[in-house]
Amino acid sequence: MKSQAEIILKGFNPDPSIIFDGEFFWCTTSTFEYFPGLPLYKSKDGLHWSFETYILSTPEQLNLINAENSKGGIYAATLRFHNGTYYAITTNKNIGWNFLVSSSSPYGPWSKPKLIRKNGIDPSLFFDDDGSCFYTSNGLVDGVRGILGAKINPENGELLEKERILTEGISKVATEAPHIYKKDGWYYLFFAEGGTGMGHHECVMRAHSLYGEWEYMGKPLLSNVNRKDYILHATGHIDIVEGKENKWIGVFLGIRIPNKPILHQLGRESFKVDIEWNNGWPEIKGGMEVDLSPVSSSSLIVDFSKDIERYPFEKLRVPNSSLYIQNREKRIITLVSSDLLLTERGTPTMLLLRQMDFSSLFKAYISLDDLEGRGGIVAWFTNDYYYRIIVEKNGDGTIVSSSLRVHGFEGVKETKRIDKNKGKMELSILTSPSSYSFFADGINLGSASYAGLCPEGAMYMTFTGTMLGIWSEEGSCSFIDEISLEGQEQ
Repeated sequence: MKSQAEIILKGFNPDPSIIFDGEFFWCTTSTFEYFPGLPLYKSKDGLHWSFETYILSTPEQLNLINAENSKGGIYAATLRFHNGTYYAITTNKNIGWNFLVSSSSPYGPWSKPKLIRKNGIDPSLFFDDDGSCFYTSNGLVDGVRGILGAKINPENGELLEKERILTEGISKVATEAPHIYKKDGWYYLFFAEGGTGMGHHECVMRAHSLYGEWEYMGKPLLSNVNRKDYILHATGHIDIVEGKENKWIGVFLGIRIPNKPILHQLGRESFKVDIEWNNGWPEIKGGMEVDLSPVSSSSLIVDFSKDIERYPFEKLRVPNSSLYIQNREKRIITLVSSDLLLTERGTPTMLLLRQMDFSSLFKAYISLDDLEGRGGIVAWFTNDYYYRIIVEKNGDGTIVSSSLRVHGFEGVKETKRIDKNKGKMELSILTSPSSYSFFADGINLGSASYAGLCPEGAMYMTFTGTMLGIWSEEGSCSFIDEISLEGQEQ
């Protein structure tokens, strides 16, 4: 029987971690240079999820000043629930610290960060039967690299003993993302190896003590390394949880590659599998190689008469909230400019949503009455890689252009003059598995290959995915009524 994975969090949603609080499943994912940090999703059944809030929502919790693209910001987090308290532990690479926050409610308020240490990434917590808490991450101890562990006080982040290496891993290549679970007297240590690319896979060890000795299961728990024929690749970084009726599920990251070239534009996404236990070991139902179940299209409509905080918008680094002005009665949001989009480590004024489907239509309505400077919509990857529509007034008309920025060079693809400078203008980006096409009031402004928004072609390592959104530069602009993102998956 072949394993089947269900996609649960589409688009840029990597490194998932999951808990079950007795009523709902909760899941979070990495956000890197984006603010707010750590989106929190809720599910009743582990399959159908809704965005609820962000865990890291204040500058005090999330320092992204001058954060590098992907190299800075929030890396993989772990969620845990114990004795009525919700915990999130993660790494802010921008400041170098692993830290944890906690709350009595998933909706917050979440605590101030409790700093732990400056060694390693992918921290996790395990609560033992006696109430003690054990910390793990990858990192270096006495010159040895691997998965490290130590007891911790989760109330203040203090390590209660010296860290020790639990395992150097199997391949010893990018051994990371550890999680510990306990079942039937065994401790199980999960970790990913091979890097978060095509060699990515998941390993499991077990021991009767947290300090070992750990024995290997003998084969990966999860690996699509040898399945070049599948659309789903780079599978690993799994977190598992027991829900109702003793049923276990796992969530993991992967990438969907839609075409022959090994390119992906959506980023690393989150998927679900069922977990079974046989002969004292966990197994994915159907086996370690996971094919993807059919994917339905997604739809999101942002209504400006409602608080935009209810939607999963992202901004960059340290946004100034006063530059985002919403008039819910008039269904208008005004963006006041800050940095240019091309600014290295900048904070341009943008509101971004994750692109969720290969084929989709992103649409917004810009007010020409309120346009000062320039604004428009964008398919955004980093400040060196984005495609956008630029709208500028020009006498009694309006100039609209499609512009592409790749490898730090930006050029205008097509420019049109439209004979109106009042009212609203419909802007849209039509995405396909291999292209992005641009329209203003139905006028075609050309198209571009998806290759310019893919990590495989970037001039530095990236861990994010394509976002679609609205922006403003050198002035201010307003958007009217709503933003829509309609999937057209086939």
